[in-house]
Amino acid sequence: SKLVRELRRLATPTSNENKFDIFLYLNDFKTSLAAPYNFDGKQLLLDSNRMAGALQKKGSYIENSNLILPYSISDESDYHLKGNFTKDGDFSGVFTIVRGDKTPIEINLPAHKLEVGEQNCGEVNVDLKIYDLESDSIEKLFSRMGLNFSDFGLRKAREIISENSGVAIYRAGFRIRPYGEPDMDWLKLEKRRINNPSKRI
Repeated sequence: SKLVRELRRLATPTSNENKFDIFLYLNDFKTSLAAPYNFDGKQLLLDSNRMAGALQKKGSYIENSNLILPYSISDESDYHLKGNFTKDGDFSGVFTIVRGDKTPIEINLPAHKLEVGEQNCGEVNVDLKIYDLESDSIEKLFSRMGLNFSDFGLRKAREIISENSGVAIYRAGFRIRPYGEPDMDWLKLEKRRINNPSKRI
């Protein structure tokens, strides 16, 4: 349902000191009720969590839980950039071609000069996972995750990646909307990619 999907987007996808959990109690919704409440609420959440749980390799504890599990494609990706902007704007991080030789490449970039009216936003941690969407790449991605690609199929697999797409912003473990939504290209990445698809993500 749309509510479960929206709450899943708010849930923190990683474990850290600021992580919080979201619970949704749907057990009172039964198929015997009058429309539009005639659905099995417990089963709806269970089916949705099974998919998220499979992606995170989490087990049976979700079976009787009202916990909203965030979509998170484990720790796998085709490319991975992780680093930190200091409060002065200097960046240091590591870029890894996961689908390649997996050799970490150190990246260090000085801060750019602020324009008139611009302000420094302070320290920012960056964790970007980048995916190729060709069928062969997706199948290999799911294999690295320890999942059977045939259980999902290409269409569902791409939907799962789409659920994880976008550059989201988290503050104190809470996602700031609408950044990171599929139709919110706030960094203009799609526009840059169209202009130079072989070099842009």
